[in-house]
Amino acid sequence: MKSEITPKIVFMLALIVGMLYLFPHLVYLNSNSQYNPLLLEVMGPDEAIYAAGVQEVLEGRFVPADLTMHEHKQAPFFYAPFPFWVMAALAKVTGGIRNALIFSDLIFGMLAFILFYYLSKLLLKNSYFSIIASLVFVFFYRFFIPTFTLSLSGIGKHVVKNLFYTFGQPIHFWFARFVQPQISTALFLSTLILLYISLHKNKWSYYFITGIAFALNVYSYFYSWTFLAVFLGSLFFFFLWQKD
Repeated sequence: MKSEITPKIVFMLALIVGMLYLFPHLVYLNSNSQYNPLLLEVMGPDEAIYAAGVQEVLEGRFVPADLTMHEHKQAPFFYAPFPFWVMAALAKVTGGIRNALIFSDLIFGMLAFILFYYLSKLLLKNSYFSIIASLVFVFFYRFFIPTFTLSLSGIGKHVVKNLFYTFGQPIHFWFARFVQPQISTALFLSTLILLYISLHKNKWSYYFITGIAFALNVYSYFYSWTFLAVFLGSLFFFFLWQKD
């Protein structure tokens, strides 16, 4: 009888993934108790903006103000607000944005692995291939971005750039970027899983839940909901064609 990968094994693998994402923080916290992953020289300009957006929510502004230009400080932020709400809630629980950023690498690293595993299993019908696909997704997915050079030095730079997020130290895996893509990707994968289940169950309750998930994508990340809109539109015309 062929052995099956149990949910317990999947969880343990996800925990290992999460700990690998958390490990750089632990190393630098051990060497410097004042370590702050929010500094520009540690993460990067995008994360600094995200952190400011989370602070806006914590200060009571449900929709963060524009953080890029002083002249527009009263205008709404051009990023969708849902990920900032989630991160602000995590900051409340963990005691601050700094702690939220550190713990988000553990939580959303695990969540990305688990969600992609179950989505892959639904599509591939094979637990072992799904594990491999999930590991590729959480660690190496940017390798699939094409490089436009055939020189060894150019390929080497492509590998380093797309394996690690190297604006500074600590060197994080690319998916360790908090807010985006951590939260938006988890929501996007959840929506795809719910959509698959809804199409198979064919019950209004499942479609309703999937609709809520889709709506949250609108408030999460532009490219997520536009992809889903095109995908759902294509499914609609496909089923309409099948019916005829």
